[in-house]
Amino acid sequence: MVRMYIVDNYVVNPPSGSKRVHQGHQGSATSVSHQKFHERQAQNIGLNMVLPTIGRIFSERRTLLLVLVLLGLVLKCQCRDPDSFVFDPVPIGQDVLDGRRAQMSCGVVDPVGLQFHWELDGQRLVNTSRRGMVGSNLQFEPVDKDEDQGEFRCVASNVTSGYSKSSDPASFNIRWLDDTGRVRLENPSAENLLQAGIPITLRCRIMGSPTPTYAWFRNGEEVDTDVDVRFTSARDGRLTIDNISPDDNGVYSCRAENRAGQAVSNEGFNLELLDESIPRLVVGPQDVVVNKNDDARLDCVFTADPPPTIQWYFNNEGPLTNQSRIYQGWNGSLIIRRVKKKDEGQYDCVATGSNGRGTPVVAQATISLAFLGHLNSLDPYMVPAGDNLIARCAPPDGLPEPVITWERDGVPVPSSGRIYTTGEQLIINRTQVSDMGNFTCVASNTAGEERQNMMVVVATAPEWIQRPEDTDVDEDGHAYLHCHTRATPDPTVSWHRTSLRIDPRKDNRYEVFSNGTLHISPLRVLDEGDYFCASQTLAGSIEGQLFLNVIEKLKFSPSPVPRTLELGDTVAIRCNAKGEYPPAIQWLKHNVESSAWPAYVQEANGTLQINGVQKEDAGMYTCIASSQQGLINATIKLTVFVKPHFTVTPNDTTVGEGSQVLLHCQAEGDPEPIITWTGTNSKVQNVYTEKSCEEEGTRHCVLPNGTLRITKAEPEDQGKYTCIAGNVGWLTREEVNVVISNGAISGLGTDPAMLKTIGIACGCAAAYIILVLGLMFYCRRRKPSDKYEEEEGTKEEADKLNGAVAKEENGIHYADTMLKTDNAIPLNMVNSSYNKRRGSYDKLQFPRHDLQSLGLLGRGEFGEVFLAKAQGIRDGEEETIVVVKSLSTRDENLQFDFRREMDMLSKMNHDNVVRLLGVCKEAEPVCLITEYMEWGDLKQFLMATRHENGKKKASLPPLSMIQKIHIANQIVLGMEHLSNHRFIHKDLAARNCLLNPHLDIKISTLSLSRDVYATEYYHYHQQYVPLRWMPAEAIFEDDWSTKSDVYAFGITMWEIFNLGCLPFKEMDDEDVMKGLTLGELEPEIPPYCPKEVFAVMQKCWAESPKDRPTFSDLAVALSELEVDSDV
Repeated sequence: MVRMYIVDNYVVNPPSGSKRVHQGHQGSATSVSHQKFHERQAQNIGLNMVLPTIGRIFSERRTLLLVLVLLGLVLKCQCRDPDSFVFDPVPIGQDVLDGRRAQMSCGVVDPVGLQFHWELDGQRLVNTSRRGMVGSNLQFEPVDKDEDQGEFRCVASNVTSGYSKSSDPASFNIRWLDDTGRVRLENPSAENLLQAGIPITLRCRIMGSPTPTYAWFRNGEEVDTDVDVRFTSARDGRLTIDNISPDDNGVYSCRAENRAGQAVSNEGFNLELLDESIPRLVVGPQDVVVNKNDDARLDCVFTADPPPTIQWYFNNEGPLTNQSRIYQGWNGSLIIRRVKKKDEGQYDCVATGSNGRGTPVVAQATISLAFLGHLNSLDPYMVPAGDNLIARCAPPDGLPEPVITWERDGVPVPSSGRIYTTGEQLIINRTQVSDMGNFTCVASNTAGEERQNMMVVVATAPEWIQRPEDTDVDEDGHAYLHCHTRATPDPTVSWHRTSLRIDPRKDNRYEVFSNGTLHISPLRVLDEGDYFCASQTLAGSIEGQLFLNVIEKLKFSPSPVPRTLELGDTVAIRCNAKGEYPPAIQWLKHNVESSAWPAYVQEANGTLQINGVQKEDAGMYTCIASSQQGLINATIKLTVFVKPHFTVTPNDTTVGEGSQVLLHCQAEGDPEPIITWTGTNSKVQNVYTEKSCEEEGTRHCVLPNGTLRITKAEPEDQGKYTCIAGNVGWLTREEVNVVISNGAISGLGTDPAMLKTIGIACGCAAAYIILVLGLMFYCRRRKPSDKYEEEEGTKEEADKLNGAVAKEENGIHYADTMLKTDNAIPLNMVNSSYNKRRGSYDKLQFPRHDLQSLGLLGRGEFGEVFLAKAQGIRDGEEETIVVVKSLSTRDENLQFDFRREMDMLSKMNHDNVVRLLGVCKEAEPVCLITEYMEWGDLKQFLMATRHENGKKKASLPPLSMIQKIHIANQIVLGMEHLSNHRFIHKDLAARNCLLNPHLDIKISTLSLSRDVYATEYYHYHQQYVPLRWMPAEAIFEDDWSTKSDVYAFGITMWEIFNLGCLPFKEMDDEDVMKGLTLGELEPEIPPYCPKEVFAVMQKCWAESPKDRPTFSDLAVALSELEVDSDV
């Protein structure tokens, strides 16, 4: 039993797949299969010999049965055939469209150790870009009807045994249809054999699979074989027409359609049988152009059997009848005598067959009157001597088409030689000076002729008449720099200073005369340097150079201004002068010998040092500067004052409605201070002076002793009142509260005895007050107001800043220019604009003890700048991180700038300008509290985004081009807001812009010039200035304006695109100064910066301020920029 089982498995019933192997494959596969079969037979014979012995050893039946089972299991394991695999999935045939994607699938249940390939009609396939294996499957992208026909087989091979097995064949049924085809005449064999009465056969040459069905069309309309039995359409694409006639004429086309789609023939067959009765054109009319009043003839000859009828139509109207001027000849021609304008148009010759068959045949022609348009004027033609000239004369409009010829001095230009014509062109080879003159272009036709002259100028190179020479000119004088040349034509002269061209349109100080002379007036010191002139024609150019030496005049820089000095202070009064030669400077006091200076007064190098000012130091002082150029002087007045302090301070008062209120206030100082009151409540804000007592009907009156009297108190009088004591050098104030109650309150307010006391006091003080006011009025009228305006920059800005006040205990000495006015007395300092600013500062007052310092940011001109936490400075925020800027200097100019900055920030309310959150002024130092942004200043942020040539990884991702432009645009919008409020920043740079993680930008005024950014400032004329961000007029002439801020914005924008690089980093400060002097300073274009962005920067750096754009212009320009968002 066991032996037969084994033989049945391996011999009698071999695996079904082996038959296919022997049938489909020869060679190695067959030999391997036979070898395995013999090996298994040997194993079986060995087992047959062993089994009888085992049976004798194990006598018990149960033991023998167990052994037989075990042997069966062992033999079963040995008999598993690794080559007996089955395909799953099996390749199957499928319908596909030609040109579409398809796939034949193939696989086995357990593909381990197997390799696959495909065969087409017994040939192994090689993978191509169109057809290849994806895994064991065969992918077609796309199917090709010519290359993919046949039987495909999937072949799997055992890589160990070499055994291979093929799948059943599978093939594509490819559906396709030609996308184009044509209709051909099949019978008769040639078109010249066509004649009426015979049958014809047409064949549609559009092939496809499966065989398409066909439809036929004549002149675009489908042929219906059911209507006309002469038409027969066969399934193979043939169309037969029996007994053809001219009525069957037309273009025949076909359409083929199957499951692959449909296609229309792209070339039809035109059946055209001649009908002798239909007219045929023999001689057709031709378009005619005639002169007015000339005769015209249109020929028209048709032939037919019988002869046709010919009629004429004019502009689709007719037929025409014979008249004396227009008539038809015997042969059908149309004759028109003395052609008029109205005869212009289209004429149709219409021939109709005599039997009425067919469509009338039409032949067309037009009659036009001859005309000639005007020649365009010809510009002069300039050519260098020796060069060739080619000039063209475009013909004018005309009928017939005009002919162009050229003449010179009435003689036609020949068609050959050095000077000749060809068509419309005039050609002169190797031009000579003798060729200069007029050439005439002549356009002619039957209507006449037109002429235009063209001037030919032969240019010569310039020659010198007067060369440029070095010149010495006084400052403020007239400089005439000569560059006189001659040439043909007159040469063009241009002037350059170093590498920059001088353009008189941009600076009206420059003028270039017709002879090439450059005139400069008035001459400035900055005009000194090398100048170059270039004289040029088409034939060449020459250049000259000179050095302009400007003799600097002796002048004060700046002029001294009047000063107000506090008694006991130590001050330094400077007088600076300059000229071609260093001047000697000396101070003199009127009516005092220079040798009689007190010991506490020293004079040296133009500086008058007073150590502890005394009252006798007041008076007139003159600064004298002298040198070889002469002597100049300037006189100023020094005023010595003692700042006011209160001797009687007002007290809080409560009175009943309708009662009288008396608020007492007295002060001492030198000069005697003037008392002024202000009242503030929710409805009104007023200023009260002594003049108010003289106004009829007023309830508020300031008495001569400084007491404020309010009669018949009303509820609206309740609120804060401030007593201000001021003289020419100082203001101090004291605030009180007035409460108005419903009931009458006894006390000082209604005491008759007190009223009597006040009256007596007023009488005693009246004379003294009038005397003081008179003296102050006299002194104020003598002071020249223009000197104060010069010190403060502009009168408008000075008016805005005048009147800044502080409590006396602040201990800060205000700049005297803040207190100067043109009125008779200084009380106008407390006008309505002052009170508004005073009120805004009061609202911003912040207690110093609520500030917690977090660390020092740096030091600037005014003092330290530090980061702090402010408790409750903003509504809804318990703590706010702020920037605190302190004023710790006693320099009057810097104090003035600090208050200018305070005034500026207090009025700003813009998303791109830091807001002033508070001020601390109850004690020294005065502090400004402004917003802070989480990411600090823009310069540090830009440097953090750098990638240093791959050596250092940036701590932040790089900025895109759109982000850079967005940052610049925010700065522009903030600066536009400042400029609209007539404020000048003076230190715009990336270091003074703050930002947050959202890249929101705010302009600030940090100006850390003493430590953090000390290298970006330059010490010039006793101050630190941002040299590399300043235009020439600001550094050399102290001319600050919004246009100087525009220049600084251009440099700031350059910083943004250079990721915080220092402008002109390859140059030291002295080289930068020299570059500004010569006008040669302009940064290079940053890497990867679009040209249109750099063009915006260059506009900001225009040498003349008036040529720079406004911030509004810049905002528009930046908003219109279009750049690649991926950069």
